Amino acid sequence: MKLLFPAVLLTGALVAVAAHAQVTLIDDTFSDGGRTNGADVNDAQWHMITTNTATTTVTANALRTTAAAGAPAHPHAIAYFNNTTLGVGDTLAFSFTFTSNETNYTQGATNVRWGLFNMGGSQQSSDLLTANVNTLYQNTTGYSVFGPRTTANNPVQIYSRSTNTTEDTTPISTAANVAIAGATANTTVSTFVTTPINASLSLTRTVSGYDYSVGYAGTTFSGSFTTVTATTFNMVDIWAITNNSNSLTIDNVLVTYTAAAIPEPSSYALFAGAAGMAGALTLRRRGRKG
Repeated sequence: MKLLFPAVLLTGALVAVAAHAQVTLIDDTFSDGGRTNGADVNDAQWHMITTNTATTTVTANALRTTAAAGAPAHPHAIAYFNNTTLGVGDTLAFSFTFTSNETNYTQGATNVRWGLFNMGGSQQSSDLLTANVNTLYQNTTGYSVFGPRTTANNPVQIYSRSTNTTEDTTPISTAANVAIAGATANTTVSTFVTTPINASLSLTRTVSGYDYSVGYAGTTFSGSFTTVTATTFNMVDIWAITNNSNSLTIDNVLVTYTAAAIPEPSSYALFAGAAGMAGALTLRRRGRKG
C-alpha cells in the first residue's frame, strides 16, 4: 500500500507518453449536396479523371460516377489535402464506403482500387475527361490497394507507385483472400448494388518502411513492407472500371493523421519523482528490517 502513490505517478507518466495528436484532413459525407468545398467541416473538393465520357454527380449525399452507354470508363475520384509528411511512428489512415452496380468485375483491371499518394506535379483544378491517367500520374508516388473481383476468393494487395507512368506490377504486401458472399467467377455480385462496402488503408511509418492495415468488406489484414516510394502525401484516389451506364458510388470519406507519441515535458518529472519516491521507500523499508 505504501508504494501506491509512486505507482499512481508512474501511471500518469505513461498516460502522458501515450497521448497521440490526431488531425482530421478530410471528412466528407457529401451531405451539403456538392463535391466542392462546401458547408461540411473538413470536406474536400473532388475531381473526376476518366478515360471515356462519364457523368459525375452528388446523389443522395454520395458521389456517383456513371459511364456512358457502351463506353467503358476508368473513373478516378481524387481529392487533395495538406501536404502531410510521416515521421517514424506517424500514421496516415484513409477509409470510405462504396457501392457499384458493375457486373463485370472478373477482369484484372476492373477491381475497385484506392490509395494514398503524393501528387508531385500540378494539382488538378477541374475534371479531366478522356484523359490519359498514367501520363497525368507520371510524377505521382504512393501506395494503392487493389480490391478483389467477383470470384469467391481474390487477393487484396498493396502496390507501390514510383515516378513512372503505371503502378508497379509487383505487389509489396502479402496477399489476403477476401470472400465475397454469393460470388463465383463471371457472376454478378448483388451486394455491390445494395450494401455499402467498407474499405480502408492505414500506413504507419517505421524505421525501415511501413506497417500497414487494409480493410475490405469486414475483413482486415495487416503487415509491413520496406518499399518506400513516398513519405509525404497530399491526395486520395478511388477508382474502378465501369461499363455500359453502370456506376461507382462513394461516401463517408475520412482521412486522418496521427502523430507518434512524444513524451510531454511533465512526464519526465513524473518518472523522476516516482522513481525517486519508490527508491526512498524501498531504502526505508530495508532500514527498518535491518
